[in-house]
Amino acid sequence: MLSNSDTRVGAVRFLLAWSILSNVGYKSQVDHTLLPPALAECLCAMNLETQSSSALLSQWRHVTGALIPPSKTMSSDDPRQFNISQLARDVNDVLRSFASPDDIGRFANMTEILRQGAYVGYVTLVQPTTWAFEWEDEADGRHANELVVFPALVQISDEHGRPRNKALRSMDKQSVPRAR
Repeated sequence: MLSNSDTRVGAVRFLLAWSILSNVGYKSQVDHTLLPPALAECLCAMNLETQSSSALLSQWRHVTGALIPPSKTMSSDDPRQFNISQLARDVNDVLRSFASPDDIGRFANMTEILRQGAYVGYVTLVQPTTWAFEWEDEADGRHANELVVFPALVQISDEHGRPRNKALRSMDKQSVPRAR
């Protein structure tokens, strides 16, 4: 999809969204996470499979956000800086052969997109509600010729950490046509 000029923008959007969202989840690897690494370690150590853990996790996330509030700026010694730089290099390596060779700002722009993604991921994490990103295409096959470039944002628990009877879609998926 990157080699096709008709689908390249969508493929780049997908690559950036997937790169960010896969590194801000509960099970993101500590050495790649865009969340504060200490929190990622705690999340990896937690048993999140039990029904009773949902409300407790909601409270923990919310208290964590109050004690360590999200900030759009990161200090130079913030451990996430290394992970963001490494991820930017990895994404840049994938995109380099499809990009204009004279675009000197590409790497800096990509790094800033990833940094802002880390911020949004942390803000989402510390909400008392639980959010999920829904990438899958519709089961009925109506969207088989589309690529989801940014997932739907779905609220799966209320502000007390209790599962919702019906998930609430806050933002729909964004899709682009697949190459033919």
